[in-house]
Amino acid sequence: MSDDEYLFDNRAEQAGDRFDSLAAMFDPISTARLARVGVAAGWRCLDIGAGGGSVARWLADRVGPTGTVVATDLDVRWIEDHLQAPNIQVRRHDVLVDPLEQDAFDLIHERLVLVHLAAREAVLDKLIGALKPGGWLVVEDFDTAHAIRSLDPETDDEALGTRLMDGIRTLLGRRGADPDLGHKLHRMLRSHGLVELGGDAYQALDLGRTTRRLRRANLVQVADDLQSTELATRAEIDEYLGLLLERDDLPAPSPTLVGAWGRRPPG
Repeated sequence: MSDDEYLFDNRAEQAGDRFDSLAAMFDPISTARLARVGVAAGWRCLDIGAGGGSVARWLADRVGPTGTVVATDLDVRWIEDHLQAPNIQVRRHDVLVDPLEQDAFDLIHERLVLVHLAAREAVLDKLIGALKPGGWLVVEDFDTAHAIRSLDPETDDEALGTRLMDGIRTLLGRRGADPDLGHKLHRMLRSHGLVELGGDAYQALDLGRTTRRLRRANLVQVADDLQSTELATRAEIDEYLGLLLERDDLPAPSPTLVGAWGRRPPG
C-alpha cells in the first residue's frame, strides 16, 4: 500500500496528535498483551508500522541490551525523532512489497496495520514466515462499528458525530481497509496455523480530552475527502470540530482495539 492509498498519511501535520492519542489510550493495553506472551531479555522483536514508536520503546526496554527491536514504517521520521536506543533498528519498510527475513524474530507485533491492507491474508503469511519456530505474533486492530454505536445518540450533537464517524468508515472501506477487522483476528490466526491462541478487546468510553483529540485529528485529516465524496458538508465538519473542542461532556468513545496472539508451531 502506497502512502497515497493510506487514509491517515503519517506525513500530515495531524499525525503527531494521532500518535499521542493512540499511545495514551492503547499503550497500556498493548504492552500488557506483549508482556502476557512473555517478551524477555535477549529477544529479537519486530514492530510493524511502529508509528510514533512508543510500543517499540517499551519493547526495547523489555529485551534489554542483549535484545533487538526492529521498528518499521512507511515513513520513519517519527520513529527516528523519538527513538534513540542502541538496541533499536529503524527501517523504512512496506510490508506489502518489501521482504522480511525468514525464521528471524521471537516476536512480531502490529497495531493498526492489517486493518488498512486489502492483502492482509498475504501479509499475515509473510509475518508468520518471519517468526522463529515457537515465536509469537501479536496483532491488534480496530473493530469500529460497535464503538460508533455503543452509545445511542441522545442529542443532535451526538448524532452528528455518529454520522461523521460512519463517513470515515466508508472512506476506509473504499480504500481496501476493513474497519471491522478486529473480531476476525482470532479466526485468521487459527486458519494460518498458529497455536496457543489468545485474545481480548478494549474500548475507552471516556478518557477526557484524549478520545476527543483523536477524533479531531482524524476528522481534520480526512475533511476534504468527506466533503468531496459528499459524505459530509463543510458546515457539518466544522460544527463537530468545534464541539470536540468546546464540549467536555461530549461522548466520544474510542474504537474497540481487539488483540489476538498465537505462536508459530515449534520445529
